[in-house]
Amino acid sequence: MPQRPMHYAVQRVWTWMLASVLALAVVAWVAPQQVSVLVYKLAQVTFAITVAYWADRTLFRFAPAIERGMPRDQLSAARVIARALIVLAILVGFTIGI
Repeated sequence: MPQRPMHYAVQRVWTWMLASVLALAVVAWVAPQQVSVLVYKLAQVTFAITVAYWADRTLFRFAPAIERGMPRDQLSAARVIARALIVLAILVGFTIGI
């Protein structure tokens, strides 16, 4: 699989950033009282992702990093799925208030 130049990733990030800002503007226009709730939830998710990252780094401290060129075997697939499940569990736990 050929490597794409970095500007594709930057373009993709800016597209999502623009969509987020437009969605925030729509919420502010339609229901301005909900902007503080939206900012609170954004802070909550950001904190949860940070905790999930460090939990993953702590639990799998000796595991090699997940990279694009890693081998495509069952062990690598299991490692990726395990890390994704940990991040998912922490993120869902934070956002529903467990």
